[in-house]
Amino acid sequence: MSLAVPSFHQLIMRAQQRAVVLKLEAAVRLARHTAIREGRRVLVCPMVSEASFSSGADVGDLACAQDYRAGVGVWVEADNQWSLLRFWQWPRTVITNRLGDRPITVKLQFAPNGLSNRNVTWSLCLGDQNLSLVLNRIGRPVIRENWGTC
Repeated sequence: MSLAVPSFHQLIMRAQQRAVVLKLEAAVRLARHTAIREGRRVLVCPMVSEASFSSGADVGDLACAQDYRAGVGVWVEADNQWSLLRFWQWPRTVITNRLGDRPITVKLQFAPNGLSNRNVTWSLCLGDQNLSLVLNRIGRPVIRENWGTC
């Protein structure tokens, strides 16, 4: 029993790490798809809770959370106002850049043609095992193991 408990705990932690990356991937895919389908700007924004923002904020006034440690929201722009499309939340998790030296704080915006405004790597470490979501400017996310630095 004492041998199985540590490996079982590691398995649970690895599943939680993967769940966060899959939620981030779902947010990015939804944002890109919505931008193309509706021909609008769509924003992927770090959020702490769904109640922390209200729909109808002016485009210039939407203030996202400091980083992605607690969740992510997808916002759609219409008539110069942002409306929350979907929110994902997870247990507090450190999500860093590929080098692992700072938290990811960027707002990711998709144009109506589906292109993103930047390349981004969301990197999660569990011990020395890294799992990352990598997004290129074309807007296609890819999950990679050991892509970042822990």
